[in-house]
Amino acid sequence: MAKVNIYSLGGTVQANKGTYLRRLADKKLLELCQQAEFAYILTSRQMGKSSLMISTASELKKVSVKSVIIDLTGIGTQVSAEQWYLGLLSILEDTLTLDTDVVEWWQQNSHLGFTQRLTQFFHQILLVEETSPVVIFLDEIDTTLSLDFTDDFFAAIRYLYVTRAQDAKLERLSFVLIGVATPGDLIRDPRRTPFNIGQRLDLTDFTFEEAIPLAEGLGLPREPAQQLLRWVQEWTGGHPYLTQRLCSIISEQDKDSWSSAALEEVVSSTFFGAMSQQDNNLQFVRDMLTKRAPNKDQLLSVYREINLGRHPVIDEEQSMIKSHLKLSGVVWREDNTLRVRNRIYQGVFNAEWVEKELGQLRPYSQALKAWLDAKQGDESRLLRGLALQDALDWAKNKTLSDDDYRFLAASQELDKREIQFALAQTEKRAQQIIADAERKAKRTTRMGLGILSVAIIGAIGASWYAEKLIQDAKTATVLEIQGNKALQLFDIHQIEGLILAMDAGEKLQKLVGVNTPIERYPDVTSPIVALNSILDHLQEKNQLKGHTQTVENANFSPDGKEIVTASSDNTAKVWDNKGKLLSTLKGHTQPLYNANFSPDGKQIVTASSDNTAKVWDNKGKLLSTLIGHTQPVINANFSPDGKQIVTASLDNTAKVWDIHGKLLSTLSGHTARVINANFSPDGKEIVTASLDDTAKVWQLKGLGELLKFGCQWLQDYLIINPQELQKLEVCQTPRTLKAAAPFLVKVGEDKAKAGNLDEAVVTFNTALKWNGELKFNPQKKAQEFEIKGKAEREVSEGKSLVIQKKIKEALAAYNQAQKLDPQVEISADDWNSLCKQGSLNQSAKEVMFACEKAVKLASNDGNTRDSRGLARALTGDYQGAIADFEAFIAQTSDKNEKAQRQGWVQALRGGKNPFTKEELKKLDQ
Repeated sequence: MAKVNIYSLGGTVQANKGTYLRRLADKKLLELCQQAEFAYILTSRQMGKSSLMISTASELKKVSVKSVIIDLTGIGTQVSAEQWYLGLLSILEDTLTLDTDVVEWWQQNSHLGFTQRLTQFFHQILLVEETSPVVIFLDEIDTTLSLDFTDDFFAAIRYLYVTRAQDAKLERLSFVLIGVATPGDLIRDPRRTPFNIGQRLDLTDFTFEEAIPLAEGLGLPREPAQQLLRWVQEWTGGHPYLTQRLCSIISEQDKDSWSSAALEEVVSSTFFGAMSQQDNNLQFVRDMLTKRAPNKDQLLSVYREINLGRHPVIDEEQSMIKSHLKLSGVVWREDNTLRVRNRIYQGVFNAEWVEKELGQLRPYSQALKAWLDAKQGDESRLLRGLALQDALDWAKNKTLSDDDYRFLAASQELDKREIQFALAQTEKRAQQIIADAERKAKRTTRMGLGILSVAIIGAIGASWYAEKLIQDAKTATVLEIQGNKALQLFDIHQIEGLILAMDAGEKLQKLVGVNTPIERYPDVTSPIVALNSILDHLQEKNQLKGHTQTVENANFSPDGKEIVTASSDNTAKVWDNKGKLLSTLKGHTQPLYNANFSPDGKQIVTASSDNTAKVWDNKGKLLSTLIGHTQPVINANFSPDGKQIVTASLDNTAKVWDIHGKLLSTLSGHTARVINANFSPDGKEIVTASLDDTAKVWQLKGLGELLKFGCQWLQDYLIINPQELQKLEVCQTPRTLKAAAPFLVKVGEDKAKAGNLDEAVVTFNTALKWNGELKFNPQKKAQEFEIKGKAEREVSEGKSLVIQKKIKEALAAYNQAQKLDPQVEISADDWNSLCKQGSLNQSAKEVMFACEKAVKLASNDGNTRDSRGLARALTGDYQGAIADFEAFIAQTSDKNEKAQRQGWVQALRGGKNPFTKEELKKLDQ
């Protein structure tokens, strides 16, 4: 068969004369354009966006809808705003053959701004001269992301959409935006309404049915070609570019036949190893994961979790990291979770690749490598003190490898031992105090018994205090680790993460006491941070000259004697109220949006587009940097007591910190940029304002309140998972325990079935304590379910024996199961398997009862009738066999199976048994 080159590996399919494959998106986009709806196709590269655009424009022409296709790369990025706008309008003029001279019209309206001229052009020129509906396709919109003036352009498109209600002509105009971007990328200024119009259109990978035309170019007969295409799909998942490239390479091979193994060799030599560096699609994905990542370590950590597949990673539309991963194309959304898109991506961007990339980011990578090279035996390579704290701070909110966790845990253990050693010295000194007191008592005969007692008690108190310090240090270290782990776990498993945080919070509360103020807690706050983060899903007087760029914000000190200004020149400045410069706050690397004094006027907090806030004294000395936001920080304010700071960010969150830069809480819940956040006068609440058209009020809860709220949130889960309720004493209310008791009984039943009688009895007794209305004998119930468990295991063993074709042993296992428990469940499928395998292996008579049970349980299932028909034929009941086979024939849609059974029926009617040894052997394969 002649091979045909029908594959397109770059640009549009139409331009390369390839085979265009239609998807559901073709129909949807055509409908949207005919209805003059605004739409956007924002997805990864080489998904067929431009080909879809060309195809849709061709279809629109057939229904008298005019299309204008504008590839924005043709206008370029090394141009002024005016040149860019004029270039856009010139394409419209040429495509629609307008009578108006665009350049002349533009100059005549030079008194208007660029975007106003653009909207006036559509109002006064395009929709007046052109009476047909017009669809404008803007392709490669991601090229605008490097320009500093296109916020206005996309805002103008939104204006044209919104103004339809006032101008009927605009209903004939629609836009389709196409490129590698997210809607949030289009208008980046946080002070403007984001691009929030139109309908999103998702481009899916090819299904096998959609991709079948590609089989024609593989140079094979129809059926082998389609089988080969199925194997290709198993590697590419239907990814448009990868599928076409792999098919193209196959078509160039001089092979008359293919196997799955042969295809795997081609995949390996084309995409894996050094070859992955030469494929432009893989290079694009690699750049998106590394060079263009908004937060490389966080993005790679999330991707690693998706890649490993140990736990489902939930997709979140508002998450910049997860949106970027989807935009790269390496992952896709299935139901509500994210998965690696295909086996090729899985092989190229595998766990080893991720570890290598993350290794370049670790602040402790050299120490970790040396420790691993020493087979984890060289403690001198471990971290301690400030280096350990820096590493733990870096590791927060990241999902690390097992080696990372082992290294950090070993470092913390070493650090803890050194702390314990220091505390042990304190204990020695306390013991010395006791000894000195005893010697002094012996030397001083005039010392009364009361005085001696006081001295000794004081010494014992010192000893007890030293021991308490040791124990508290141990507990605090463990709780700090547990809190951090809970926050990391929550990104993947919300319930498990909250339970772990609740457990750490409860233990911390027991350590410090219920009513202890937070400022008196030990140096461990990660349980509080974890709980907060998880549960809060919280006229000109003088001219101040000195800044070199725009002054974005200015505020007086509380006493009115000083002023702080924030500027786009990356600095803040402090002035007296007469305009004299007192200090310059230098340290931010990007423009500042906001600066505020603390209530006592001694400190200043600044917010910057470098994703940080900073705390300074009013002399300009940097005190701390608040690091944690992933997008510019727009606003920062002190609490009324000056001990905390709240920041608002474009990453859709607000965060609460102490003045030393320690994160206390993340207020997550807004679906768009947060532009302002302030404390209430009593400091117990925070109000946030967002571009999602809402403001939210958050309560700053103490540990007790957080635990109580956590219990309320988990209540339903804990009721049906009583093992977790047993761990969390803080959540054990009478009502919750009573409701959970029946589920705990089920846990006991499962333990009894597994043979753990003692544990089952203990569990049953606990359930009776939780709910006094339950009435049963724990010991008797345990024995009853132990027997049920044995029966179920016999059934399981019977299933296994059927698969092994050990029919007699399987029959014995099923009989023993029913003897132990007459009510044990054996499904219709299980009986049917025994029936069929027994018939095929010379035991038709022995398994006939199983055939009858299968038909009784699933009388409408053609397969059970088919198996019984075989057994009946082998035992001489030809009429019964004919009836069963005809029932199967009436149900099946498989032509081959239908023809085979019709042949059996014909033979049986003639009095012949069609099931020779050879036929049975063939059926048993």
